[in-house]
Amino acid sequence: MRAGEALTALRKDNENSRNELGAKIDAVTETLRDAVQQVRGEIGDSRVNRLSELLSKLRDEVDAAHKRADGMADTVAVLRLELQGLQESVGALRQAADARGGATAAGPGHAEPAPTPPDTPPSDTDPPATAQPDTAADAHPCEPDAATDTTSPPRTEAAPPPCPPAAPVPCTDAPSRPGQGSSLAGTTATPAPEDTVPPTPDPHHVPAEYAAPTAPTTPDAAEQAHHKHLLAAARVASVLLTCHRDTWEFVIGQTGDQPHFRLPPQVTDAGDGRIQAALSGRSLIAVLLTLWKTRGRNTFDADWALAHTLYTRVTDNLTALTPDGGQVAITLDDRTPITVGRPVEDPCADVARPDDEPAAQGPTAHDDTNGRQEHA
Repeated sequence: MRAGEALTALRKDNENSRNELGAKIDAVTETLRDAVQQVRGEIGDSRVNRLSELLSKLRDEVDAAHKRADGMADTVAVLRLELQGLQESVGALRQAADARGGATAAGPGHAEPAPTPPDTPPSDTDPPATAQPDTAADAHPCEPDAATDTTSPPRTEAAPPPCPPAAPVPCTDAPSRPGQGSSLAGTTATPAPEDTVPPTPDPHHVPAEYAAPTAPTTPDAAEQAHHKHLLAAARVASVLLTCHRDTWEFVIGQTGDQPHFRLPPQVTDAGDGRIQAALSGRSLIAVLLTLWKTRGRNTFDADWALAHTLYTRVTDNLTALTPDGGQVAITLDDRTPITVGRPVEDPCADVARPDDEPAAQGPTAHDDTNGRQEHA
């Protein structure tokens, strides 16, 4: 009996132990399942968050790529405009170089050759070729000889007498011809005053008001002057720029990449292909920085010429700036003034004056007749 009871009790204890162990195993399994589910949820959330961040970054990169593409399109448009302006500038420089070369070859004192007189048969009264000219002939190369006046037929107004081909002085330089009236049929010759013939201008001469100011001799002085110009531009509220449309396109193309440059809200038409634009001091600083960089190159091309001219004109106006002055106006339009005066005429062409045209100065017909008699 005791052995059977002990075996029964042992079996019960074994079953109880199994039940307790199964319950513990189920609890541990449930705990592991919950932990695994929690880990899976956390991993899923982290993946979703990471994917969301990557998607947001990708969107930002796509937007930046679109902006860069738009900026490249604008840059290409500006480059096209700049290329067109460069081609026009090169053409203008070529024309100016050709014109300057022609003016240099002609010379500042170049005068057209005198017309060759028609061949006339020699007469007994004509002086020989080896004879020395008298004092009156030396003073007035266009004046005919007294002996020739008595034998030559009177010329009409339609055929003015040409100048002698062997005259040492051109006809346009003769100050007066008091004895020429003897070769005219009843006409009065008017001597040309000496002060009415202006000197021939030099094509290479540059007026002082249009000459560029002397640049500093040392790099340090140039840098200091540039810094002063930037500080002066920073103190300016706005400037009124007047220039050609092509020059304005050059300014935009050069300073378009500057972060401080801002396009003016309005660009007005000034006529003759010019525009007027109001630039702020900040934009003016950007323009000066870009022009300073372009004019510092060693290649003397169209960009250098435009940048040098613009920089010089802007800095000249900034140098003359005063606190009590008005708005700063920068104009790029150096037009040649038209000189109004008496035109330069050939002294030999005075014989073609009509009879009804009054003479400005000179002797009368009676005095001219007396003068011819005295000269003879």
